[in-house]
Formats: sequence, C-alpha cells, structure tokens
Amino acid sequence: MGSEGKYDLLKKILMPVGITVGIIILIALFFYIFAIPLEIYVIYKVFSYVASKIVDISGINQWLVKGIVIIALIPLIWVIPRIYRGKHKKIARAIGLLYVAVFFLTLYFVSKDVKFTHSTGEALKWYVITPQGIKYFDSEGFDPDTGKKAQKVTPEVMAKLKAWERGARDFNLVDPSKTDWFNPLTGEPQIWYYQYPDGTFEFYNKLAHHPVTGDLLEPVNKQIYFEWHEKFKSMVTPETLKKPKESQVAVVKPGEIDEKERRLNDFKTLINREITAHPSLPNVALIIESKKTETGISPEDILYNLLRTEKVNVIINIFREGLFKSKGFFKDIYDGSTELLTQSDALSRIDCLILGRLNYSFTKREEIDRNLISCNINFSYKVIGKKGNMIRSDSISVTGPGFSKDAALERSLEMLAEKYSDRIIKPVL
Repeated sequence: MGSEGKYDLLKKILMPVGITVGIIILIALFFYIFAIPLEIYVIYKVFSYVASKIVDISGINQWLVKGIVIIALIPLIWVIPRIYRGKHKKIARAIGLLYVAVFFLTLYFVSKDVKFTHSTGEALKWYVITPQGIKYFDSEGFDPDTGKKAQKVTPEVMAKLKAWERGARDFNLVDPSKTDWFNPLTGEPQIWYYQYPDGTFEFYNKLAHHPVTGDLLEPVNKQIYFEWHEKFKSMVTPETLKKPKESQVAVVKPGEIDEKERRLNDFKTLINREITAHPSLPNVALIIESKKTETGISPEDILYNLLRTEKVNVIINIFREGLFKSKGFFKDIYDGSTELLTQSDALSRIDCLILGRLNYSFTKREEIDRNLISCNINFSYKVIGKKGNMIRSDSISVTGPGFSKDAALERSLEMLAEKYSDRIIKPVL
C-alpha cells in the first residue's frame, strides 16, 4: 500500500473521531460557560409549578404571586447543593421538607373556600346535605358521620346550595316595575319569577324555592319581560295614572279593624319567616306543650332533641313559642281552629306541623325499691298538613323508672322517643 493509500485510510479513521471529539468539546464548553447551575434549575422548576398552581386555583394576580414565590425560594440556593453532601446536609434536608410542607399548607389555605379553579372552572369540592347543614369535602367519598355519598359541586348545584344556606333571610317579593331586571354591566338576570297556572307572575330578589308551591324559581329572560310588560300595560288605565301614589295605598284606621283581623295580625307577628328549610328532606315544625318540673326542667326541650332524626328536618322555632302558647294560639289550633295557619301563610315552607301535649305524673314503686320512682307520660299529638287539614291525631303512653323524679322523667322521655319517634313522624315519611 502506498503512502497515498495509507493517508486515505488514516483520514477515514481520524476524521469521524476528530469530529466527534470536537463536538463533545464544544458541548462541554457550552455547558461550562452557559449551563444553568443545578440549584437555579431546580428553583426555576419549583417556582414555575408553585406559581402556576396558586394562580390556577385562586385567580390571584400572577405578578403578585410570582414576586412572593421568588422571594420565598431564595434560601433554596443554599439548600439544594447541600442536600446530598457537606456537613450541613441534615439541616438542608430539614429545610427542604419544611418547604414541601409550606407548599401544601399554602395550597390548602388558598383553596379551602374555592369551589372551582380560576383557569379551567374545574370543580374542587364535593358536598353532602345533612340535617346539620351542608358539608364540603376536597375529594370524592362519603360523609363519615352520615355515610352519605358526596356529590360533585357544579355551577348549577352551587347556586342552589347558596340559596339554601341563605334561607329566607333576604328572600323577598319585588315590584318588577321598580326593579332592574338585568345587570346593566353583565346582562345577567337580577330577579327570579314564578308563574301561576292562570298566567300571573310573582317576582323575587333571590334564587330560591317558591314559598307556597316549593318549585324552584326561574331567572327572568327577555321573553318573560315582554310577556309581563303586555299584561302590566293592560292593568294600567288613564284613571289609575291620574291617582297619586298615596291614594293607591289602603289606609285602615285602628277602629276599622275587627277582632278577627286583630287576631290574624297578632298571629303573623309570631311567625318566624327565617326558618331554614331543607331542600331534600321533609320539613316538620314541632311544638310541644308541657309544664316544667319542680326543679325547672322543661320536658319539651328534652323531647325536641330526642325526636330529631336524619329522616326529617325538625324545626322547633317556627313561632315565638312562649307568646304562641300564652296568647292561646296553641290551644286554638290544637282544638281544630286552623284558619290562622292558612290565612297567614305560616305553613308555606314546611310539610306539616305537629302539635303535642305532654302530661306526666309520678308514683312510688316501693314494692320493688322504696327509692324507685315511676314517671307516667301521656303524649297526645296532632299532625296538620300544609293546607291546614288534620292529617293524624294520636296518643301514646309510657312509664319510665328512676331514683328521682327528674331521672324518671328523662328516662320516660327517652323511652317515648326510642319506641315511637317513627310513629310520630310517620305521616311525613
């Protein structure tokens, strides 16, 4: 082989090797000169993830979030290189774990009251409705107290849950002729309506259930506005327009109100319009009349708690109970005069009203134990429906033992609730 052939062979061998070595050297130089140090790379990744996660969930201004996160991550420049080497690696690892804990705690506080993510609208909560109220959970599963399966929160459900939580505190009829139907900035409806079968409308200021029929109110729309407007115009005449506003308000002098009207007005002042009705359970108002013991115990207060059940939402504050009893309304209604209930619309938000009379007496049981006392309870009650009709009338008797009158009374009440609570509320199950 000639020198020229050897040169060609050497060229074929060394050329690829030289190019490869050169590329490696260039890459090494590039990383040496321009490569990002490990701690900076890790911090950048952590910063990007943490900042985007917080903004995604909360919607807080991204520049504010990024500024705070950058400042918070500065100590990691010292921590990261020392996690696996050096005499301070234990301290560095502890600080690293602390950062992880702070991150998760931050996400908790940022998201604990957030139902949907800011960027995608994804639901972050599940809910369960219980007799004590609405419980929210951060993951799918079951309520540990009731065993009910948690349901995913949706925008539609959230509106209903908020309306239920508000109850009737700020729920009122509105005059559509004096109210803005739609938000002038967003165009969203600001009032809700109910239409009766005869075509007449009622308008309310909040999304809720209609206080008489229980139907969910609907938000107004353009079609409803024009339909109402046509009917409203037909009710307005030149004569009514000429009358001043004061003349359109009926002024009744005190002497013109008869005794029935006085009684009705008095009754209306005792109604609690802010009771919390449950959207998916029967709502039962319960009022019990009994006399206190010598030591001041109220049997009805004990029985109210004992008769609570997960099957029924028991309401004990539908009336101002003391005045309701002292003014004779309890007696009148219990004896069958239910007109005031229907005239005052007191039953609009409940399914039925239970009125109970509890009488008790004590006897000695010396044949068993000279210190043993028996309490004999007779509980008679009546169940009244939404329309004021009598659904059920019943009476129950129990006898409970105890070594004092109060202990015997409490045991008798427990026996009454244990044996007959389902029987008492059976008409509404």
